[in-house]
Amino acid sequence: MHKYLARRLLYAVPTVLGTTALVFVAMRIMPGDMLAAMLGEEGAGLLSEADRQIMLAKLGLDKPIHIQFLVWLWDIVRLDLGESFFKGYPNAELLANRGPITAQIAIMSVLFAWVVGIPVGVLAALKRNSFLDYIARFSTILFLATPNFWLASLVVLAYVLVFDWMPPMGVVMPWEAPWQNLQITIMPAIVLGSSASATIARLTRSMLLEVVREDYVRTARAKGLGESAVVVVHALRNALLPVITLSGLLMGSLLGGSVVVEVAFNVPGLGATMIAAIRERDFLLVQNLVLIYAFVFMFANLAVDMAYAWIDPRIHYE
Repeated sequence: MHKYLARRLLYAVPTVLGTTALVFVAMRIMPGDMLAAMLGEEGAGLLSEADRQIMLAKLGLDKPIHIQFLVWLWDIVRLDLGESFFKGYPNAELLANRGPITAQIAIMSVLFAWVVGIPVGVLAALKRNSFLDYIARFSTILFLATPNFWLASLVVLAYVLVFDWMPPMGVVMPWEAPWQNLQITIMPAIVLGSSASATIARLTRSMLLEVVREDYVRTARAKGLGESAVVVVHALRNALLPVITLSGLLMGSLLGGSVVVEVAFNVPGLGATMIAAIRERDFLLVQNLVLIYAFVFMFANLAVDMAYAWIDPRIHYE
């Protein structure tokens, strides 16, 4: 197990470095002038060439791109995330303030997807080709085909036009004001989790229909076990292995989906911060955010692999 963990962590290094390098280069080849984005076209036009060089040196943009990349990696190793070009305060402080909200929404989305998707998938499998099965399959296809941003926009319109209510604004941590925090995060989590729950429901149905045909399930029925015990204890446990794999992949898509959903709901999380940083060409902040997203995605999938051994004792890692 320890050797497997060491190999996986070692494999994660080039993946994370490659992802961050692509973003690093992409941010610097974007059209437009960095100083014009910071000072405006008129302000940048008033700068002399000497002033431009001084500002670029202050931002660390006067060096060759490969040197800039190495300097940034060394700062990451020293846990120095630098300062935001536009906001003027440490990126570590900004990420610490915004990160818990995005993490909470992502975790709530996954929990919602499991709580809704697995029962719907089990019910559809047990009632195969029944009216309930058709309703479940239609609902999953509907939510899979519905873009998260469009669904979030409809929910926001319903807030304003139907209920004449808007959730609280600002950063509110769950340990500070739980009810206010829940009002901010609950609907973004449900919107993000809707398509994920549909995916999990379809996969659970397919896998359960395949597992219930296995010999050990027929043997369990022959021993006189009740149908609920056969499904939950024997069939569902094995059917959930692909669902767990999918959940790790969904974590990455939920992190990406949080960008547009947070903007739609005006939630001050990492997703909304990413959009603002890209618009403002805040290179350093974007690079740090991509690095965080890459690490979260890699470790989420590693946690999924570790969960295999807990669910299925036959699986051993060497």
